[in-house]
Amino acid sequence: MTRTQRLRSGRSVWPSVIPAVFAFLVVAAAAGTLFGLPLWPLLAAAAVPWTVAASARMGSFAAIMGAVVVTLWLVVGVLMLSPLTPVPMHITVTAVWTLVGLAGAAMHLGRDIVIARPRHTTVVTWAPAAVGGAFWIVLSQVSAQLPGASRLSLVVHGDSANNVLFARRVLSDNGIAAGPEENPVPLPAALLALAMAPGRSAVEPGELLRHDLTAFTGVWAMVIAGVCLLAGVLAAAITSRAGGGDLTVAAVGAVVSFVPLSWIVTGYPLEFGFFNAHIALLVVLAAFAGYLVEERSPAHSLALLCLTATLLLTVWSPFVLLPAALALVVFLRHRRTLPSVRGWSAVFLLGSFAQLMLYGLLVVLPSFLALSGFLSAPGGAHSVPRWILGAVIICTIVLAIAAFRSPRHPVVFGVVAVSGGGLLGLALLLFISRNESTPWTYYPLKYMWLITVVMVLLLLGVVAAAIVHRIPQRPFRIVAFLAAAGMLFVFLDWVPVGTTRERQAGPVVKLLRGEFLGHGDDVVDEITSLADPGQSHVLWRSGSAHESTINFWLMQMWADSLEGDDELRNAAYGLYDTNQVADLCSIVDLMGGGTIVHSADTRLGAELAGACPEVEAVVVRR
Repeated sequence: MTRTQRLRSGRSVWPSVIPAVFAFLVVAAAAGTLFGLPLWPLLAAAAVPWTVAASARMGSFAAIMGAVVVTLWLVVGVLMLSPLTPVPMHITVTAVWTLVGLAGAAMHLGRDIVIARPRHTTVVTWAPAAVGGAFWIVLSQVSAQLPGASRLSLVVHGDSANNVLFARRVLSDNGIAAGPEENPVPLPAALLALAMAPGRSAVEPGELLRHDLTAFTGVWAMVIAGVCLLAGVLAAAITSRAGGGDLTVAAVGAVVSFVPLSWIVTGYPLEFGFFNAHIALLVVLAAFAGYLVEERSPAHSLALLCLTATLLLTVWSPFVLLPAALALVVFLRHRRTLPSVRGWSAVFLLGSFAQLMLYGLLVVLPSFLALSGFLSAPGGAHSVPRWILGAVIICTIVLAIAAFRSPRHPVVFGVVAVSGGGLLGLALLLFISRNESTPWTYYPLKYMWLITVVMVLLLLGVVAAAIVHRIPQRPFRIVAFLAAAGMLFVFLDWVPVGTTRERQAGPVVKLLRGEFLGHGDDVVDEITSLADPGQSHVLWRSGSAHESTINFWLMQMWADSLEGDDELRNAAYGLYDTNQVADLCSIVDLMGGGTIVHSADTRLGAELAGACPEVEAVVVRR
C-alpha cells in the first residue's frame, strides 16, 4: 500500500513526529526518576517503540506480552551487572532504559510509521480487561485519603519484613549479588528495591521504613493490577477463540479482571506477605498468553516461554515446570517447521534458549545444591482444601474439550500441559519433604494454593468459551452467563472459615474498613515512628493488642539484615515470654543496649534495673 493509499484509508504517516514523541516520553520519564519519581514510567516508555516495531512481525498480542516479559528479564540482567558499576543502582537502570528507549525511537527514523485504528479484537481483548486492575490502583491510592482505611497495613504481614530486608540487601549491594549462598530468587527483591531507590537518599533515617513500606505498597499494587489485566486478557482471548462476539469477549474480560481481587488470589498472599506469589502468577499468565500465539508464530511463542521460564527461576523455581510443559507442547506441535526458522526470529529463539540454559547451569544449579534443604522447611501457610485442585483441573480440561470440540485444540493442549506441569511440581515438593512428620510443609502448601489459583483463572475463560460454543440460542446463553456470574460472585466473596487472622472478608472490603492490621494504619504508624536506625525501641507489657507484631518489625528492622543477628531475628518471631524479665534483658542486649522500652507496667523499670542494669535500658510509660 502506497503513502497515498494509506492516507485515503484513514491512516496517518508521520516519519519524524512519531520517533520524536517516543524519544520525548523516554527523556521525560528518565528526568522524573532523577527527581525521585518511580522508575515504572521509564520502563514503560522505553518499551513502547520496541512493542510497536515487534507488533508488525508477531502481532500486537505477542508484542505486548513480549514487552512485559523482556522488561522483567532485563531488570534481572541489568541488576546482576550493576554491582560492577561505580554509580548507584537506580542511576544505572535509568541510564540503560533511557538508551534502550532512545534506540527504539531511533529505529523508527526514516520509516513510514503507520497509525491505524486498533483492530476490534485487540480493543475488546485488552481495554475491558484493564478495568479490574485500574480499580485496584485507584482504590489503593484513594485509601490513603480515606479516614480509617488501610494502606500501608497491606504490606506488613508474614514474609513482608523479609521482603523489605531482601530489597535493602539489593540496595546495599548496588544490585543483585550472584553466588550459591545468595538469594536464589532475586526478582521480587529487585522489583521492590527499584521501587524503594528513587528519592531514598533524601529520606531522614527515622522515615526510611515508612518510605520503604510506601514503595512496597505501590509496587505490590501494580503487580496485582498486572495479574488482573492478564487474567482478563486470557479469559477474553480464550472466549474469542471459541467464537464469542465482541460484546461477550469484552464482558468476560472485564468481569474476570476483578477475580484476582478475591481472597484466594490476593487476600491470602497479603495475609502472609507472599509478594513473590503475585509475581509468579503474573509470569505464569504471561507464559500462557505467549503460548496462545503458537499457531501464528511458534518460534516467537517458544522464545517467550523460554524467557518466562528464566523469570520463574528468579521468582520461585518449582513453577518453571509450567512454561516448560507449554514449551514442550509447542515444540511437538511444530517440530517440523521450527528448524526452518530464519533471520531475527531464529536469533530470538536461539538466544532465549541459550540464556535459559546458562542461567540454569550457572545460577540455579549451584544455589539448589547449596540451599535445597529449605524446600522442606516448615512455615506458616493456609491449607486450602486439597480436593479443590483436583476438581478445578478436571473441570477445566473437560470444559475445554467441550468448548472446542476436540482434545487436540491448542487451548486444550495448553490447560493439560499446565495441569501436568503443576501436578509434577507438587509431587516433587512432596517428595523432597517426604521425611518430615508430614510432607505437606510450607512449600507444598503454598505451591498447591498457587497452582489452584492458576487453574481457576484459566477455568473462567474456558467456562465462557464452553457457553459460547455449546449454547447457540441467545436467551439460554444469557441465562447461562448470568448463572456463571452468580457463582463467580459467591466465589469472590468466599473466605474459608478459620483461615484468616483478622475478620473474615476479602481484600477490597478489608482495605476500605481498615481491617488489615488493627484499625486503619494506626499500628503501622506506631511501627514506623519507633523504627529508628539510630535508637532501638521495644514494647513490653504495653497493653497493646498488637505488641508482638510491632516488636517483630522493630527487631527485624534493627537487625537490618538476613545475615547475622540470628538470635534477634529468631526472637522477633515471638520466642520470648513477657512475664520473664530475663527475656527482655536478652533482647535489649542483642539490640546493643540502651533500648527504650515502652511499657504500661509501672514495676518493669525496677525489675529491669535489678535483673540487668548493664544493658542500660530506659523504660518509658506507654
